[in-house]
Amino acid sequence: MMNRYTAHAIDHNRGLIAPVRASHFVASLFRSRRFCYTAIAALFVVLLPIDLWLSDSLKEFNQSLGGDIRREINLVQQFGGPTSIVLVAYLIFRLDASKRRRIWDLLMTMAATAAVSTCLKVLIGRIRPRFNIDEPYVFLGPFRSHHTSVSDGPLYSWNLLTPGASQLQSMPSSHTSAAFAIATFIAIVYPRVRVLVYVLAVIVGISRVLHGAHWPTDVLAGALVGYWVAKFAVRRRLGQAVIDKLTPRADRPSTAG
Repeated sequence: MMNRYTAHAIDHNRGLIAPVRASHFVASLFRSRRFCYTAIAALFVVLLPIDLWLSDSLKEFNQSLGGDIRREINLVQQFGGPTSIVLVAYLIFRLDASKRRRIWDLLMTMAATAAVSTCLKVLIGRIRPRFNIDEPYVFLGPFRSHHTSVSDGPLYSWNLLTPGASQLQSMPSSHTSAAFAIATFIAIVYPRVRVLVYVLAVIVGISRVLHGAHWPTDVLAGALVGYWVAKFAVRRRLGQAVIDKLTPRADRPSTAG
């Protein structure tokens, strides 16, 4: 079934030349939620069988990069980390008083993204890429154990505080989910810079594969988690809602945020 954007592209562009009409039609498809979900599922199906090959290829490409480029990538891959959160919150507080209450939404977004990512890591239990043993298609779940290179006994994906357990927590990529979460927050609150922040988030995802920390499908999963959680939390102003529940009405700031 066509969505309203596709119908508009067909009905209102009949006088244009064929290539332009085709481009409008393709663009309209991406505004359909059903089409986007189908495309994402198809992308997973395509990427999963070539996870190992694509991961090895990107790691080889990383070795060919110059030192300066690799250092820049190492810097950018921290986008979405604690320093980024503090920096974005500080800039909003100092430069845009009308949006200060949005800082609560930022904090809620990042906390919710971390929680969802951690839960999925435990439930999926995927083994990370390793230089000596490559096991891209092993999904242990929370109930199957595995011996890692830094543990004396078997580990489970839910051993969050045990050294080496992170080797069983590959999907989704938490770095990527955090990067897309903060990028989505910024894109909604300050849409003029959305291209820049999403480019940074994409670089974070690619860097996780370049450094052998994740499989490509881990990165895709992390991007989806960060985007969906952030979109839900930011559009519904969940951080402000929680603070309003916890703060007496007389103590609330007058700005709408």
